[in-house]
Amino acid sequence: MIPVVPVAQACDAVVKSEGDITTVCLGKRTFTYSLNATIATCDGVKITLPLAPFSYSGVVYVPLRALITSLGGTLSEGTDPSIIAVALPGIATIHAPIAIQRGNPWEMMKCNDDVFLIKTDGTSVAQISYSISNDYNVQFSTDGSSLLSIRVCHVGNRFRSDILRRSLDQPQSVNLTPTHGKAHISYSNLTPCLDGAILCTRMIENRNASDVLSDIYRLLCDGLGWQCVAKSVVCANECFASADGKRLAYGTYGSPNKPKIHIMNSDGTNNRAVAIGNIQTLSADGNEIVYSLCSKDAPYLSCVALNVMTGKPIFSALHDAHIQNGSRLCFSPNGTALVYCQQEGGICLLKIDNSPPCLLDKEPGDGMPKFSPNSVNIAFIRDNSLYIMLADGSHIMPLAKGLHLTDFSFSPDGTQIVATGHFAGM
Repeated sequence: MIPVVPVAQACDAVVKSEGDITTVCLGKRTFTYSLNATIATCDGVKITLPLAPFSYSGVVYVPLRALITSLGGTLSEGTDPSIIAVALPGIATIHAPIAIQRGNPWEMMKCNDDVFLIKTDGTSVAQISYSISNDYNVQFSTDGSSLLSIRVCHVGNRFRSDILRRSLDQPQSVNLTPTHGKAHISYSNLTPCLDGAILCTRMIENRNASDVLSDIYRLLCDGLGWQCVAKSVVCANECFASADGKRLAYGTYGSPNKPKIHIMNSDGTNNRAVAIGNIQTLSADGNEIVYSLCSKDAPYLSCVALNVMTGKPIFSALHDAHIQNGSRLCFSPNGTALVYCQQEGGICLLKIDNSPPCLLDKEPGDGMPKFSPNSVNIAFIRDNSLYIMLADGSHIMPLAKGLHLTDFSFSPDGTQIVATGHFAGM
């Protein structure tokens, strides 16, 4: 058995329900079924299902082979009995988790990450997408009405990726890059801007070149307009936008020992290198960057904060901050503080007034701290759970327990968090 909605999302099929009858449409092909009934139709022809569709925890499951073959697809098994490779016309192969019966209830076997919506007041956790699709970089649009994500599919031994938009009140996703989703193109660094545009990097695989080339694009929210703002950047990695979308910052790996950080206007003008190092973050107003210095043997991350307009360093106390290797620094949206994980364990706050770092908590496993949009709260990961606290370290409260999260981000109004991950132990 397989969940219907995630399969439909993965292949851009349409699901329509009228009373007890549900129809899945992919092109001209249809599959119609009713819950708890073994009689279904394929393109209007009656068929008998081996098992009746059922609903469990709000998720509808149908027989895998009947659904996929009715839509013109094929199935193949690999070495993992819980994962089936599904090929449907016009899309890449997807790897689907299947439900197997071990007494009662049915259990769902997982592969990729799920997507969760979490209320920041701690009142609810809702699972809104399932692990049939490999979605990452999931975040809210700037108006908070929809979610943006990058979906990756395997195409043979290569990859294809697309940028998707999904309304919060609709299960279907809209592919914003259907004509760009070729096997040799992949997207990353998805960043929504206040003007409604989406910043992203697009990597084009060139097997004849020693360097991987990336383009930096601004994509209109409806997917109909593209603007290339930086062409053929050598090994572009992290890319950031100011809150108003008018300034961009990105890093390159042109030389292993001298990666450069560039900043430019969003229309591609005034592109200039401002520092040597690995970019960590950009302030909301686009005037300050934080970057790490290149030091292979340092026991912790050594970082510098710079005002790119004046060229002068800020946050001088960063020199004394023992920042955990692999930790990501985060600017407060109001630009007055940085939050990070220290090497010795715990989350630290550093203010722009150059006062010493303030240890907010001492738990060694805490990680991934991020400010809320109003700079009042900080969300973070602790023991496979999502927590939130005030920016002074007080009033620590769990939001979602038992979730192994890989990433999360706040809604623009700070009332919700979208997170990717899975239930701990899966």
